Amino acid sequence: YWKCILVFEDRSEIAFINVRRLGRIGLYKNPLKKGPISKLGHDPLISMPSLDTFKERLSKHRIAIKSLLLDQTFLAGVGNWIADEVLYQSRIHPNSQANEITSSQAKRLHLSVQNVVRLAIEKGEKGDRYPSDWLFHYRWSKAKKSVTPKMPDGSIIEFVTIGGRTAAFVPDVQKPPILHRKKLSSEKKQKLQKKQKENKKKGGSRSKANTTAKKNVKKVAIVFSDDDDFEPVKKLGGRKRKKESKSDSESQSFEPHRKRRKKN
Repeated sequence: YWKCILVFEDRSEIAFINVRRLGRIGLYKNPLKKGPISKLGHDPLISMPSLDTFKERLSKHRIAIKSLLLDQTFLAGVGNWIADEVLYQSRIHPNSQANEITSSQAKRLHLSVQNVVRLAIEKGEKGDRYPSDWLFHYRWSKAKKSVTPKMPDGSIIEFVTIGGRTAAFVPDVQKPPILHRKKLSSEKKQKLQKKQKENKKKGGSRSKANTTAKKNVKKVAIVFSDDDDFEPVKKLGGRKRKKESKSDSESQSFEPHRKRRKKN
């Protein structure tokens, strides 16, 4: 899957491997000032922001923490499985709002991002070198429908889609976020209750008016006919016989929804 190899004077090489064909190669005089490189966020390995700066940046985002970690303008180089691993080790649910992360959670998250990225680079792409208690080893069993993915201690691994990406997490360790409701003052409560009563009264009067109107409605069918002796049908679906003349030996019935048929 390699697309390009750069060979240097000392015979060292850099290969560009692009399995999913999502990558691009660009040649710039000053790449750090050119997008998309200039838009990249902090590198967790070499330029991780301080804890205070990290907390401040978290507080500005009202999205799921999993989605924020995958945002390359926030932290560069954090992929899907690394984000899951970081959140598992930080004991944070992937659906937690970034701006609602507590101080202790932010501290664990700040440390975990650096540790996971550093160790992943040290051990290379061979996953069997990663610590045995990492979520990494057990998150891939989702494809096997007959097997329930579990951690070594028996904790079940669950999956959820957040921002279009699959997130693996352990509910026993990563508790779901608590939904906070704003406390209303007694004055606001009274106003809200008054409004609800008024709406109920309006709704009741409207429903009565509607039922009365429905009773008074009559279904009418408009029928066009060239027959002078034809009497219009007042109710839809009803039948009305044509006036019989003495000369006519047979009488015909008329139905609005059918064409008149001549009897042989």
